[in-house]
Amino acid sequence: MNLTNNKPPQDIQIERSVLCSIINDKYAQSASFGLIKSSAIFYVNANRIIYEKLKDIFDQGLPISTKLLFVELKKSGLVESVGGVQFITDLAYVGVLNEKIEHYILHLKELWIRRTLIDIALKNYQSAIDETKDVFELLEENQKQLSTISSELNRNKAKTMVEILKGCLVETQEAMNNGGLAGISTGWGDWDKKIGGLKGNNLIVIAARPAMGKSALALALMKNVMLQQKRCLYFSLEMSNSQIGQRLISSESGVSYSRAIDGRISVDEMTKMANSIGRICNDYIEIVETSAIKLTEIRSSCYSLKALKGLDLIVIDYLQLIDTGKPSGTRDRDLGILTGGLKSLAKELDIPIVLLAQLSRAVEGRSDKRPQLSDLRESGSIEQDADIVIFPLRPEYYGITQLDSGESTKDLMINIVAKNRGGAVGNIHNYCKIAFNKIEDINFVENNQTELPATNPDAFNWGERPINF
Repeated sequence: MNLTNNKPPQDIQIERSVLCSIINDKYAQSASFGLIKSSAIFYVNANRIIYEKLKDIFDQGLPISTKLLFVELKKSGLVESVGGVQFITDLAYVGVLNEKIEHYILHLKELWIRRTLIDIALKNYQSAIDETKDVFELLEENQKQLSTISSELNRNKAKTMVEILKGCLVETQEAMNNGGLAGISTGWGDWDKKIGGLKGNNLIVIAARPAMGKSALALALMKNVMLQQKRCLYFSLEMSNSQIGQRLISSESGVSYSRAIDGRISVDEMTKMANSIGRICNDYIEIVETSAIKLTEIRSSCYSLKALKGLDLIVIDYLQLIDTGKPSGTRDRDLGILTGGLKSLAKELDIPIVLLAQLSRAVEGRSDKRPQLSDLRESGSIEQDADIVIFPLRPEYYGITQLDSGESTKDLMINIVAKNRGGAVGNIHNYCKIAFNKIEDINFVENNQTELPATNPDAFNWGERPINF
């Protein structure tokens, strides 16, 4: 199989014209050295060498001329390598491109990209037939290379304050038109007010001890996004597809999850479950069920789904179960590589990622059960990589049955926003019927006359001292 029969894409005449323009025109010099980041865009090796020497002259603050170019080439013993004295002299008379220089540089970049794609294809072919290579690592490397190429045309392009400020006003106008949201609505008014919705390129960490309801919270959040006809991808490293489906049905039908999976329900409840799935029975949620998955596989799945169908939200349950591959030395360093990689993925795809994480047992050893950012420091660099950190907490689980004011904590979930890179920190109260995997706004429950949890963020008595929420 011969993949190299055709001549690589190139335009030698334009390459020489660009070099001629640099030699003769000051505007072309400024434009070219600003737009060309690497001499690799020139196909002919002699042209690459000449460009590098012209840039050296420019960087020294010297006036560019064929005479100085000859001197620089002679110093390096490269005169004959580029075609000799006559070639250098003739170069000044090829033809100046002047104001069209940007167009022709773009043309050369496009040709370079085509040549690079061919090189990648050839390397991919050789790697793909080598069965000792990890196929998911090959996919990730290929995606990285393609992502780098696609961004090359605008790489390191500076923006003027005019462009930046106009962009800010556009973002603000879009948020105004979207009810004050800069991202996708969470489906909960108090959340949207606090964090401004789920914004593209954000890494949102939901961290808690077991039994606090973090998986229920993530599923409810994903369901709310799905109901807006936004496409979601859920990586479940702990629950099966069936368990996730049953939880979603339970939240919709109001039938106990534990009784449903054991079949301990009435005919009426079975009918209620069957009738409840209409809202959630669609293809806006896709679930990857696995007991072990690598970051490379997560990246591949996300890139593929975005390319094929589009993608608006990624949820991963949970961090510590992701396969870190070859250990880097310490567990916290391994987890740091994962969170850094997921933050990069969110930025590359411009999609929010909700990452669940397990907190250490240190929380259990304190009389004050409220998680703190310091509880994340043994879990890699979550605190640094995350844009938003939320700690769900159910006081009822710890035997705290009422506020100091006497109000009940029954079915209350307090979501502590401990970090919010784009806004304020604080607490969000939600109604949480954990047996039904149902999480709602306090106001929604109030308006629908459902059993209400406490709504006043007063102090809880944790045994030693009051803690203000």
